[in-house]
Amino acid sequence: MKKVNKYQLLAAMVRTFFRSYMSAVVRCEGIKDSDVELKDIKNAMVKHCEKIGDAFNREMLTALPILTMKYEDAARLYEEAYKNNTPLVDVIKKICQSENFYKAMVADYKMNFETMLHGVLLSLEDHYGTYARYDDGTGDVTLDFALRQVGRLTMFSYIRGLLDCKVHRIDLDNDTVPLLAACCAATVVYDHPIDMTGDDCDHELKLFLIKCCGSKENLKILDDSLDEAYRQISGMPGRKAV
Repeated sequence: MKKVNKYQLLAAMVRTFFRSYMSAVVRCEGIKDSDVELKDIKNAMVKHCEKIGDAFNREMLTALPILTMKYEDAARLYEEAYKNNTPLVDVIKKICQSENFYKAMVADYKMNFETMLHGVLLSLEDHYGTYARYDDGTGDVTLDFALRQVGRLTMFSYIRGLLDCKVHRIDLDNDTVPLLAACCAATVVYDHPIDMTGDDCDHELKLFLIKCCGSKENLKILDDSLDEAYRQISGMPGRKAV
């Protein structure tokens, strides 16, 4: 079973939030995915930049503890933070469990934020070359675990983006969220950038998703995590898998 370093997963989660949240925001501007231009990303970032930090912290508030601490410890931390009215950023620092992990998260956040603010999507080459990491024995997780976290965060971040745009009727098309999740999942499946092009992948979405995920089995894990997240949010039985 492939192992994924926690810093690699953390960088993938930060990337996942930005890609998913901003994709939802751009969609709310009435722009189809196929028509998105870099100026649309820049305009959306400028328009919504004040909401992004809070949205990120709120998603990390529930996503990070799964990676850094036991459930009962997280529950205790939440209870104490609520009683003491602890600022959200201070809660996040405690959840990170170490100064290095928190600094890595902040560095990854700044890299993605500043890149998108210039209307540019952080390339895979830059992602692998610049994400923050420390040789401090933080440890690894299984690839299955990493895929589930990426899938869950994709769905939650995308829907948070829609809600921040005051969209009250959540209507997911069948391609956007799985495509976002698979593209972000590639950064935990592979340890280096890979070529996502090719005759088959260019014309068949399912083959592209499998290539991103490395196998049909990995795609199934990712898609199941999207389905579970959708059920948690909507209370519906599930979404139709790709």
